Amino acid sequence: MATEQRTVVTTSSASGFFKTFLVILFVGILLVLALICGGAAMVASTGSSMGSAYEEVLDAGTDSAKVLVVDVAGPIGMQSMMSLPGEDSIERRISEAADAASKGEIAGILLSVDSPGGSVAVCDRAYYQLKQAVKDNPNLKIYAHFKGLAASGGYYISCAAGRIFCEPTCITGSIGVIMESYDMHSFLRWLGVSVEVYKSGEKKDMLSPFRAPTEDEKKQVQSIIDEEYGRFVAIVEAARGLSHEKVLALADGGIYSSKQAFDLGLVDQIAYEDEVYKYVRNDLKKNVSFVAKRRKRGLLDLLGVKAEPSIEQRVEAMMKLDGTPVLLYMWKR
Repeated sequence: MATEQRTVVTTSSASGFFKTFLVILFVGILLVLALICGGAAMVASTGSSMGSAYEEVLDAGTDSAKVLVVDVAGPIGMQSMMSLPGEDSIERRISEAADAASKGEIAGILLSVDSPGGSVAVCDRAYYQLKQAVKDNPNLKIYAHFKGLAASGGYYISCAAGRIFCEPTCITGSIGVIMESYDMHSFLRWLGVSVEVYKSGEKKDMLSPFRAPTEDEKKQVQSIIDEEYGRFVAIVEAARGLSHEKVLALADGGIYSSKQAFDLGLVDQIAYEDEVYKYVRNDLKKNVSFVAKRRKRGLLDLLGVKAEPSIEQRVEAMMKLDGTPVLLYMWKR
């Protein structure tokens, strides 16, 4: 008589091994993030990677007058983990432009926008700097040229311009505010990991990934979102001369094509770069040169190390590393 053999698989041990692996992986990721953050700050503090500034002529004119082209490219104020914000920021570029205007070195500023937007705070400061530049220099003219993408914060900053141009295939709009947070408490409970938090008030760890938000906290966060949204709407109203009702109707976070944006009154003209240059020269009644401020690449820059960030920027970068929610005027796909 044959002996029956059975293979018994103990699922509990396999499950336990898998959970242990996930715990080790999770802790390892946290350690790597901490090392990257500390190492990047240490390397950045060794000195500036940006070399001396020089002026690049993008399109030469016959007059001595110049229009400074300021790039507004990529996620604004949202540098990656390995690219801490340094000297070459949108705020620095606009500050240089305002300084050049106050010295009578330029006749205008042309914002070259190709961005999905970014940090609410950085976008707002950039907008404010441009408005102050015009206030301090009444003859200064600001233009904006949308390239492939000029959404949310990219559009917000451009509201400081007296005229907005948009290339035929550009995507723009996405007028609104977004903030994201992670809720990992169920996953951690499944892993058998608990987090002890000692705090001075019930809301001190508000939006922590280690617990679910309360209804009251959700309402409080939404009130902040609504406040920043109202600010965005008011700026669009003032810049574009549109009614409050019309801006509310189109400011639902949706994106628009160039033609749709033109029909809605969000942009003034659909044009390519050479057409923008032609319009600006006619508007200023000068055959101006279009120039950009560049910086020579230093040794640290060649090694991939960015310029030394400010204390505020380091804190901002660390916040992004540890997952702290950030208010964004940004098109999130």
